[in-house]
Amino acid sequence: MGDILNIIGIETKEIAYIFRKYNPIKRFIIDRDNSMLNEYFSIIKGQLIDLYHFATLGEMENDEPETWPDENGNYILTTPL
Repeated sequence: MGDILNIIGIETKEIAYIFRKYNPIKRFIIDRDNSMLNEYFSIIKGQLIDLYHFATLGEMENDEPETWPDENGNYILTTPL
């Protein structure tokens, strides 16, 4: 036979006070009208685009070397890693 674990929450005034800032309803993270995520806490379109570009940042297999001029007018070639 396996072990039996009893998970019983013991809520005291001290523990409730410690976790008061994590209450999603009182902190308006959960919308009171429809019980969904409050739109003020969701990701907007611009943040989603930035997050996508950050997540896909890096070398791709079809990357071409980059060039740019230095202070003498000579072009510097940088190859992908």
